[in-house]
Amino acid sequence: MWARARVWMSTLVKRDRFEGELADELAFHLQSQVDSLQRRGMAPAEARRRARLEFGNPEKIKEDVRDVRLWVEFEQLRQDLASSLRLVRREPGASLGIVLILAAALGITTAIWSVADKSLLRPLPFEDASRLVWLRGGDTRSGLERMPISYRDFRDWRERNRSFDDLAAWRHEIRVRSDGPHAEQVRTAAATDNLYELVGTTPLLGRLPRSETDAVLSHAYWNGRFDADPNVVGSSLRLDERSFTVAGVLPARFAFPPFPPDYRPEVWVPLDRAAAAVPNDDSARDLWAVGRLAANTSIDAARREVNAIALERERADPVANRAAGVSMGPLNTLWSDRLERALPAALLGAVLALFAACSNVVGLLVGRAMRRRREFAVRAALGAGTARLARQLATEVGLLFVAGTAAGLVLAHATLPLLVRQLAGDGSYLSAAPQVDLRVFTVVALVAAVTAVLTSLGLVAGIRPGRGSLSPPTSPGNAPRRSGMRRGLLVVQVGISMVVIFVGALLTASFGAATTEPVGFDMEDLLALRIATPAAVHQRSERMAGLLRQVRENAGGVTPAGAAALAGSGPFGSGSTSRYFEISQQPVPETVRPPLAGFRLVSRNYFDVLGLPVLRGRGLPDYSAGVLSVVVNQAFVNRHFGSADPIGAGLWFFSALGRPLDRSRATAAEIVGVVANEKFWRLDGEMLPQAYADIESQPPGGFDLLLRTQDPETALGHLRTELAAVLPGLSIDRMRRIEDSGRATLRGRWLGVVVMDLFALLAAALAAIGVHAVLTGAVHERRQELAIRSALGALPSDLVRLVVRDGLLLAAAGIALGVFGSLAAAGFLAGHVYAVSATDPLTLFATAVLLLFLAVAASWLPARRAGRTEPVTVLREV
Repeated sequence: MWARARVWMSTLVKRDRFEGELADELAFHLQSQVDSLQRRGMAPAEARRRARLEFGNPEKIKEDVRDVRLWVEFEQLRQDLASSLRLVRREPGASLGIVLILAAALGITTAIWSVADKSLLRPLPFEDASRLVWLRGGDTRSGLERMPISYRDFRDWRERNRSFDDLAAWRHEIRVRSDGPHAEQVRTAAATDNLYELVGTTPLLGRLPRSETDAVLSHAYWNGRFDADPNVVGSSLRLDERSFTVAGVLPARFAFPPFPPDYRPEVWVPLDRAAAAVPNDDSARDLWAVGRLAANTSIDAARREVNAIALERERADPVANRAAGVSMGPLNTLWSDRLERALPAALLGAVLALFAACSNVVGLLVGRAMRRRREFAVRAALGAGTARLARQLATEVGLLFVAGTAAGLVLAHATLPLLVRQLAGDGSYLSAAPQVDLRVFTVVALVAAVTAVLTSLGLVAGIRPGRGSLSPPTSPGNAPRRSGMRRGLLVVQVGISMVVIFVGALLTASFGAATTEPVGFDMEDLLALRIATPAAVHQRSERMAGLLRQVRENAGGVTPAGAAALAGSGPFGSGSTSRYFEISQQPVPETVRPPLAGFRLVSRNYFDVLGLPVLRGRGLPDYSAGVLSVVVNQAFVNRHFGSADPIGAGLWFFSALGRPLDRSRATAAEIVGVVANEKFWRLDGEMLPQAYADIESQPPGGFDLLLRTQDPETALGHLRTELAAVLPGLSIDRMRRIEDSGRATLRGRWLGVVVMDLFALLAAALAAIGVHAVLTGAVHERRQELAIRSALGALPSDLVRLVVRDGLLLAAAGIALGVFGSLAAAGFLAGHVYAVSATDPLTLFATAVLLLFLAVAASWLPARRAGRTEPVTVLREV
């Protein structure tokens, strides 16, 4: 067997030599027969004639020898490949179009789904990660979710549930490290001792925390701040004037919580002992919880059980636990829902674009096959069987598919880093460094391959021997029937293209509205510097109040006097708080949850620096003990006072979210002014009710210094010097432009817009190519009909209108289908658009007009070709 295989390979590789040797051998045997006949006395000419008759047809003998000595399938494959390459050279435009369509559809779809796999579908890098869930509090009456929980909540859930193997808790903190070359903020997390075991991790160096003074470092912080020093274990770390001992270093795979690196804790300290000191206090609600589901337990079952525990707690203490509930979900969705503005639309666009591309490829293949009907009819008449024709078509389609697949893989590798860069800028969590997922690519390629195979089988069924003809029928009515499949595919393709273009246009309009809508203040040249203070300072409110005044005054060295303001968190920051409140003249019943509003701590000149006008009353007065003076925005007035005058109205603010109404611990306030609204959370967010109080009344441990300058780096250097003179322990954590921070809130929406617009461009191109291909094939099939019309007196303009009308009718049918698809997609997009309706009729109309314009443009060339039909030339072919 191996010897025969070697002969096969040798004859394939050295084909010219084989053919020469075969000819020589046949010539030798023929001459031997001639010599034998001459020895018997036959004349030379007669001997040669007689030898040829006895020897047989040399070419037939060569074919028989080739069949024996060559692997005939290889030979036929070589012939098919050569024929396919000739076809590519003969029709480069159609071939390149098929390859590019496949490449674009496969490449972009693979990149999008690879990102989705790493951000939403791939398990987290923890032991048995599919059973890990996050838990937070909830409000069963108002429907609020993801609310922080108290240590008492966590303790009761952990002790009384049967749905989890174990529960752990943690809270995020910002502490100031003061034992380095300069003070710096450190992202820390205080966690229960069982957290590390629950997620299945062991330290890379040292051990896990055992006492309240132990700390463990994240792998990234150990690399960045300690240069991966293996002797760091046992060293001292000073955080907020408190000393910790570095007990160990966590491994790089400990990506917990599943947040982006910029949000992930750098140092972990114990929680249990500090929290256990006040086990029955519900005022401190700042914990997250994570649990491992018991075997064969669903999230829904666990949620029902924990909610039942919360209900029992409410019955036992209805004041402290009123309407308390729980919200939970898979741990890998803890942060990935930030992608909800980008990935769903992108995934929808990827799927629709793939189907549109496949239908377009089918149309192009069918059209090319129909143009080759004469060729296939001749092949069939010369004896080519169905299998031979099928192999020829499969080779041609396979060659194009392989080229398109290879180009798609290259495009996926080029596209993926761009998507990842945008997601990283958005702070989106990815469970691993995304790479082109070959499983996704294989599935997408299989869809295209199955489409190509089915198309080939359909083409073979239409041209098999016995049904082929050397000339197309002349009946005009047969053309629509022959091209019915292509026309149906085109209608579907135009419908899909309309859905993709409509979604892209809708998201673009939504993004445009979010970026152009007024934010309420002037963002130009406005900076925010995040400043943290040592615990010894911010734990003493009177010292902190004096420090705030000094910081604002010393900032005058880098900005004009009065142009620097302070805020607990500036616009589009992450440190804002909300508080429940009650209007003194409108007491809230015990059975009703009080309203919620943003509570902003700002300096008195905050409104002047940002350019927020005071609409009624006055700005914040100098702080004095007693009733707190607050300023509210117009949204607060509209929602809670209507047309009534709010000036002088009394308020009660309750400091802890979820606490019952306890006026003995509430803050009394009086409204002294009303200011214009400002967007604070997101550029695509609402103008929410806000209340502003003097920052010196409740000094925070960290705050933003807001100032206007055109030279941020110089300002930062001067500020470090100025603040060091105020207090050496002050730390500037980061500097950000408010305008950049605002735009960053739209990054997920922008990513969705860019991806969908790419798909929309692809869909529009596919629709135009499809219309052009179908009409080109139709014009070719109807040449005789068009020639007869021309011979009977039809003008070229009449033939042009006939073809253009045909294209418009096909496009109109596809648009009608696309309208229904777009309305269905609108329900999916309802929660992902801003300031525009998901069923915006103007966008729908513009999409339809665009497709009609593309149909006319794509019909023009085939129509001109139809108008140039020469009746004599065409009818002579019949």
